[in-house]
Amino acid sequence: MQNSKKPKIKRVLFFGIFDPKYSRSRVLREGFEALGYEVVTCQTNPKENPGLRKYNVLWKKGRALRAEQFDHVFVLFPGHTVVWLARILFGNRIIFDAFVSLYDSNVCDRALYTSFSPRAIKDRFLDSISCTLSHYVLVDTKENKSYFVEKIGVSENKIIVVPVGAGTKWFTAGENIESLHGDQLIVGFYGSYIPLHGISTIVRAAHLLAEERIFFRIIGGGQEYDKVKALVKKLGGVPNIEFIKSMPRDELIKNIREMDICLGIFGETEKASRVIPNKVYECAAFGKPIITADTPAIREVFTNKENILLTEAGSANELAKTIRDCIADYGRATRTASRARNLMLKSYTPEKIVRNLDEKISAKKVAFLFSKARGDKSEPDTSFRGANHIPNAEIIVVERGVIKTLKIIFKLIRYDVVVASDYFTIGYIVTFLSRLLRKKTYWIFIAMHSSTLMRKHSKHTIRIYLLKMFWKSFARIICLSRAQYKDFEDFGVSPEKLEFIHFGIDKDFYTNTTDKHKRENIVSVGRDSARDYKTLFKVADKIKHKFVIVSAHKNIPDNIQIPENVSLKYNLPASGVRKIYETARIAVVAVEDDNFFYGSDCSGQTVILDAMSAGVPVIVTKRAWIRDYFIPNKDIVVVSCGDAEVLATEIKKLWNSSDERAHIASSAKHKVLDMYTTEKFANKLNSVITTL
Repeated sequence: MQNSKKPKIKRVLFFGIFDPKYSRSRVLREGFEALGYEVVTCQTNPKENPGLRKYNVLWKKGRALRAEQFDHVFVLFPGHTVVWLARILFGNRIIFDAFVSLYDSNVCDRALYTSFSPRAIKDRFLDSISCTLSHYVLVDTKENKSYFVEKIGVSENKIIVVPVGAGTKWFTAGENIESLHGDQLIVGFYGSYIPLHGISTIVRAAHLLAEERIFFRIIGGGQEYDKVKALVKKLGGVPNIEFIKSMPRDELIKNIREMDICLGIFGETEKASRVIPNKVYECAAFGKPIITADTPAIREVFTNKENILLTEAGSANELAKTIRDCIADYGRATRTASRARNLMLKSYTPEKIVRNLDEKISAKKVAFLFSKARGDKSEPDTSFRGANHIPNAEIIVVERGVIKTLKIIFKLIRYDVVVASDYFTIGYIVTFLSRLLRKKTYWIFIAMHSSTLMRKHSKHTIRIYLLKMFWKSFARIICLSRAQYKDFEDFGVSPEKLEFIHFGIDKDFYTNTTDKHKRENIVSVGRDSARDYKTLFKVADKIKHKFVIVSAHKNIPDNIQIPENVSLKYNLPASGVRKIYETARIAVVAVEDDNFFYGSDCSGQTVILDAMSAGVPVIVTKRAWIRDYFIPNKDIVVVSCGDAEVLATEIKKLWNSSDERAHIASSAKHKVLDMYTTEKFANKLNSVITTL
């Protein structure tokens, strides 16, 4: 009889002092269960176990679970005070659902105490330390993410936006909703009496509508209840409002079923502009028309008059007007509500919300190593090597110095994958230490100069030994040509470690060049050490057309005679190169042959792809990598290396044939934009990462 191995059940732990019945907790639980996770809780009620007792209870429960395996460990909201305990119990993999800032809620929004009081200082500390100790921090909106980055100092890469959404019961309840009441219209609100909700605005609006057969139902209680009741008294009574105490969810759903319009929030605090309350999501799932304040946060999800009705925060007059307009064209309001429910079903069910979250937290944490900072939006994204298109990828700049290098090494061990095109020694040490410490840090090496190094050091036994040791220690080696792949195989590197991926460039940066300039130049760009400008200068002597060469000073020998028709531009930024491509009739890339001891293995690769994306036909001297990307005489013209006569002849032929230029430029451009972009490169690189 054959034994079938049972599939591993995924498990998630919810830790803290959270309320299991709170909407946020319900959505996360329902979502994980819908994805097939077993949800385990380690929770205590702080009202039943106040003060230090709650820590003791959580410690005992947590210790009993330490030996168990969990795919993810969450500290649920409100968990600011217990993240440190979860960190002690379960290590550095804590995912903290911060949801909101304690300081922002208690000081800025609710004004429970002043900003420099001991309790405010404590809230600031808890906001900071709880996020610092967590692997990921969850918030509910992009606006809240910005707050955590700017005010609390949390790394942007550490924060994940997880919308509130609505629990399954709200969607089920909305399957058969009742139509508009004939005798009395009910406008309803439910929630706590806090400044964020702006219940005073609702009361004033109700007062303005007291004579219009519109009845208000406000369900809840809390901080500002007495203040609201005092306002009612000051207004001389508001007979069309019914105040009802908080109630269980099932009873609340029955009440909402009777409401014709549901209200969101109308507070004027800063926090009110950064959140989307659970009641808005829930009523949208229910399929009820919703009116709420117009804020940056609400517009992250909803669209005014498309699936929600927005009004000015804090304005009773505007709220009253919006309610009147809604009732006057209730058919339009119900269509808005229907679209809101469809939006919720499409994107904000517990399963959809948690699936998006699960993909992000399950993705490997990736670091890309560079010698210089990246991020200038005025330059193409080619230099990122795909980092900006890979989830959870961070860029780390390696600074010089022994102490700084040691810090980098121990920092890199915390990542799942490190991607670099250099730093052999660091890669070897990180790989060795990760094994020693029983961690899993995989090093991916993008080969740029590998074949050149093999040839250059072929007679140096120690150097060759070190290269083999470094490369064999890496998890994967990304080859940008088949020639590189074969060189690694011949060098003794296992094919299991090798991957061939076509390189890619920024598809948009050069594509937007204009034709306002006359294309009268022959352009050559490149600073790689394998450039052959001596041959190109000989060609310029034979052809009297203007040449524009963009290079570095190191590429041009001091004793060489520069032809009069050659204009040299040194170290131009990419934006300057783009302007030069706008004047190019032909791009020429002259390189040394594959046996040259200097420069990159695929010399000319980036500038050739750039020129093609700009719609410029390219002539290149022969390199092995070119046939991996293009078909000669269809996408590109290829000539022998170092032969000025042949190169000059091909330039003349292409210069004089507009049809041939157009044919080659069009074929190459379509191929580059379809196959050789940074996004394509990143997708294939990410596929390699996910297999590790």
